[in-house]
Amino acid sequence: MIKKSHFFYFLILFIVLVSCGFFITSGWQDPDFGWHVRTGELILQEGVPQQDWYSYTMPDFHWIDHEWLTDVLMYKVYSIYGFYFLLLVFLVLYTASFFIVAKPGQSFIDLALPIFFGYWATASFLGIRPQLLTVLFVAIVWRIINKFLNNNSKLIYFLPLLLVLWVNLHAGFFAGLCILLVVLCLEIFKKTGVIQKIPQLHFLNIKEQSYQKVVTIASVLAFSFFATVINPYGLRIYQEVFRTVGDNFLRFHILEWMPLISTSSLFIWLYISLFIFLCSITIIKFHRSLDVNDIIFSLLFLFLAFCNQRYFLIFVIFTIPVFGDLFLHARQEATSKSMSSSAWRIFLSVTGAIIFSFCIFATSFTNHTGFNAEYRLEKAVSFLKSVPLSENMLNEYNWGGYLIWKLPERKVFIDGRMPSWRQNNQFVFGDYIKIMEAQAGAKELLKKYDIKIIFLSKDKKDQAIKYITYQEKPKNQFSGMLQKYKWIFEKLGINYPSKSIYNLLIDSGWQTVYEDDIAIILTK
Repeated sequence: MIKKSHFFYFLILFIVLVSCGFFITSGWQDPDFGWHVRTGELILQEGVPQQDWYSYTMPDFHWIDHEWLTDVLMYKVYSIYGFYFLLLVFLVLYTASFFIVAKPGQSFIDLALPIFFGYWATASFLGIRPQLLTVLFVAIVWRIINKFLNNNSKLIYFLPLLLVLWVNLHAGFFAGLCILLVVLCLEIFKKTGVIQKIPQLHFLNIKEQSYQKVVTIASVLAFSFFATVINPYGLRIYQEVFRTVGDNFLRFHILEWMPLISTSSLFIWLYISLFIFLCSITIIKFHRSLDVNDIIFSLLFLFLAFCNQRYFLIFVIFTIPVFGDLFLHARQEATSKSMSSSAWRIFLSVTGAIIFSFCIFATSFTNHTGFNAEYRLEKAVSFLKSVPLSENMLNEYNWGGYLIWKLPERKVFIDGRMPSWRQNNQFVFGDYIKIMEAQAGAKELLKKYDIKIIFLSKDKKDQAIKYITYQEKPKNQFSGMLQKYKWIFEKLGINYPSKSIYNLLIDSGWQTVYEDDIAIILTK
C-alpha cells in the first residue's frame, strides 16, 4: 500500500488531514443527519421501512432505505459517544481512502502533496455523510483489482463479500459493479489486439492480462451482482439506484447532483486544472510509464464529475496514484540529470508550503450545505410544538431531516429522502420548487396540500425585501439585460433579486407568528 519505511510520515499526514477536516466541519451538520439518526432508532424497534414514515405528502410511497445499516450504526454511535465522535469516525474512514489507493513503491515524497491537495479539494463535501463510505469502498475495490492485475492477489475473491456489506450501507455499491464491469471490458478489448493495430495509440502503456484473469474478473463480477441482492429489499434496491441516477430534475435543483461547472469552489477548479495540466505534460514525456487503466478511470470519473458534482470525490481518489506516478517519474528524471535529490526535496518543500498556506487561508471560504450544529433551530422547533399537529406544515427542504429528528410527532412536507419520489402523478419535490419560487400555480398547490403553517428560512424574507426594492427602482438597459440573460449572469455570480415565496404569502394574507435570526413561521 505504502512504503513501510515511510509509515511514520504517512501517519503524521493522516492525523493532520483528519484534524483539519474535523476543524472545518465540527461546527456544521449535514441536513440529512437528523433523519438518519431517527431512522436508525426506529429500525431497531420496528425493522427496515417499507413505506414512508415521516411525510404527510407521500405516506404510501414504497420507501427503500438503501442506507439502513448506516442509519443503525450512526444512531448507535451517536447515542453512545455523541456527535463529534461520530464525525471523527466518518473523517477517519474517508481519509483512509486516500492512502489505500497508493501503489506499492510510491513514497511519501511522491504522495504527500497529491493527497494533501486532493483532500482539500473535497473539503466542502466532508461531514457525517453516508456517501463518504462509498468513496472508501471504491478505494478498497480499486486497490484489490490492481493487486490482482499486477500480482495475482487472491483478495479479489472476497469482493462479493465486500459488496454484501456495501449494498446495505449505501446505494453507491453500484459504482463497485460498474468499476468491475469497465475493467472487464478494458481487458477484453486489450485481448482483441485492436489497440496495437492503431499507430496513434502506441504511446500507451498497455499491459495485457491472461485469459484466466479475464475469466476470473467476469466470475467475480457475476458473483458480486448476486451478492448485492442480499439486502432487505432484494432486487428492488436497483429501483432506488436507477430512480435517483436517472432523475434529470436533480441536476438543476440539488447541489451535489448539479454539474461541476455550477460549483464556485476554487479548490475544485485548481485541482482539475492541475490534473489536466500535469497529465498532458506527463503523458507526452512519461507515457510509457503510466498505467492506461489509471488514466482511463481518472478521465471517466472526471467526465462523470462534470455531469454531477458528487462524483468529484471518486475522481480525486482515482487521481491520487496517477499524481504519485507523475511525481515519481519527474523526480527520477530530475535526479538522473541535473537536479540533485536534495534540490528536488527543497522544490517539493517550497511547493508544499505554498499549497499548505493556500489551503489554510481558504479554510474560511469552504462552503457547506448543512447548518451550524450549535444552533439547530431549537427555538423555532419549541414554538412549533405549540401549534396543532392536525395542521399541515410546509417546511424548508434542508430542514426536513432536523424536524424528523427533533419533532418526530409532526409529519413533514418534504425532506432529503424525497427529491426523486414520484407516485400516481404526484411529484412533491417538483411542487415544493414551484411553491418556493412562487411560480404560477403556487397558491393552488398550497390549497391542494391544505397547508396551514409555513416554516421558512429568514433568507426568504430578506429576498422578498430586496425584490420589492428592486421593483421600485427605475429600470435601465443593464437591469433589463440582467433579467433577460439571468442564467448567464448567475454563472458569473451576478444575480438580480427574484420573487420569493414570502412575497406571495404576504400578498395572500398570511401572518408572521414567529421570527428569529434564521427562521420565520407564518400562518393563515
